[in-house]
Amino acid sequence: PIRLEAINSVTAISAGSAHSMALRLDGTVCTWGSGSMGQLGLGNRLPSETPKMVRLLDVKAISAGGDYCVAVQEDGRLWGWGSNAYGQLGDGTTVTRATPTLIERLPRIARVSAGTHHTLALSEDGELFAWGRNDSGQLGDGSGYDSYRPLFIGVGFLAIAAGARDTGSASIIADVARPSPVRPVAPRAPAPARRAMAARATAATPPAGKPRSRASRAPPR
Repeated sequence: PIRLEAINSVTAISAGSAHSMALRLDGTVCTWGSGSMGQLGLGNRLPSETPKMVRLLDVKAISAGGDYCVAVQEDGRLWGWGSNAYGQLGDGTTVTRATPTLIERLPRIARVSAGTHHTLALSEDGELFAWGRNDSGQLGDGSGYDSYRPLFIGVGFLAIAAGARDTGSASIIADVARPSPVRPVAPRAPAPARRAMAARATAATPPAGKPRSRASRAPPR
């Protein structure tokens, strides 16, 4: 491991196929590595051996996909850039973007996860959205068709993780934990009643060493 002297105050990192991104404490994003699909978000398709700042401020969450990136701002807006061959940027096209592009038709987003060619987003209210490649059912809508726009999948989720299609991992979601039903507790008998029951149980117990009655013995095998 080597230390990246050109960047500090990092709060989150994410790595794609051949590029990396980092979120800094001040809400800025830096990228480096391959830029062949515009995944560095710097307005070109050139590589960078050192972290370069993306023109996007007030970011709270990031995720690097195969050859693209997504980032969530503090106000819940979601941005994407890089490869878009399967609609993984969610802008309604398959056009590659070399600078951050707003992903519309979404509520305030809290978390995002980028897979190889598909994206998952979780709203502040627990609503799950998915878009991009869907040939293996990655989007969870049951269609098998790619989607260039965010699809509403369901509500009541807490966590998301988008995997890689070629490894067999698609999308993992965590549902809201539901509390177990409360079982009623039987009321406890008053103290005098408990003492009377204990006395009867003691009287029914045979003295030590005295054989039990025939009726209490186990039948012969």
